Amino acid sequence: MHTDNTAAHAIRVSAVINILIGIWVFVTPWIYGGAWNNPTSWNAWLLGPLLVLLALGRWISPLTSRKIGWLNMLLGFWLFLSPWALGYTFNSGRFVNNLCAGAVIFFVSLYGVTIQDRTAPVGHR
Repeated sequence: MHTDNTAAHAIRVSAVINILIGIWVFVTPWIYGGAWNNPTSWNAWLLGPLLVLLALGRWISPLTSRKIGWLNMLLGFWLFLSPWALGYTFNSGRFVNNLCAGAVIFFVSLYGVTIQDRTAPVGHR
């Protein structure tokens, strides 16, 4: 039988994954040659800490913070689209990195926001 503890554990695992990816997103401009005056770097420098803070909120209160999970999904979607929106598809390292990181954030967050529905006893869905 699944319980809220199962869901809370799964949500916390997804939050930790998002925390680690948020930290990674923050440091990628230096790894892939970003500059201070480059708006694509600022996208990562703002998005990374925001991902970390939201995931921390999800980790602290896993069963009552579903809206935070949806927000992380949106940020993952933005990260996935940002190479086209901000015009840095020419930087293959950052391009592929943002596609992968954005997709992982999106799907890990989706898993986190839907796990409670999947683990609830049949009569409580």
